[in-house]
Amino acid sequence: MKDYFSYIFNRKRVFLVLVDQFIFFLSVLLSYVLRLFYENKSLSYLNFKKVLIAFFLISPFVLFTFYIFGIYERWEIGNFSKSIVKIFFSLIFIAFFYGFLFYFIPHYFIGRLVFILIFSFYFVFLIIFRFFFFLKFEKNFKKQKVFF
Repeated sequence: MKDYFSYIFNRKRVFLVLVDQFIFFLSVLLSYVLRLFYENKSLSYLNFKKVLIAFFLISPFVLFTFYIFGIYERWEIGNFSKSIVKIFFSLIFIAFFYGFLFYFIPHYFIGRLVFILIFSFYFVFLIIFRFFFFLKFEKNFKKQKVFF
């Protein structure tokens, strides 16, 4: 039981999940702030409730999709280029899913510009973070022992 628990809650995996969620929240917040500047409004018009709704509406599905695409697996964490490709395709999948969802449930629609900005910022910030994460832990990835 201890081995399974340590496999699921690996330090690097938990760290990646937490940082990915933080980056996603920053992407949502930055997207709404840029939307305000696009409309020539001040930051006082920022509706933080909308930011939180967008974050909590999309964030669980982002985590689930990253898990399904295998982005948080041990053997994928150390492969930078493969990770970036998987992140790109998972974000495309999420964007199509939420595009259809917002079409059928327009009450939670967050706006096309904000929607595009969220995923653009999230992808760019994830690439930057994963690059530095990979550089820091590159030595550890190559020295891991694997038993077949």
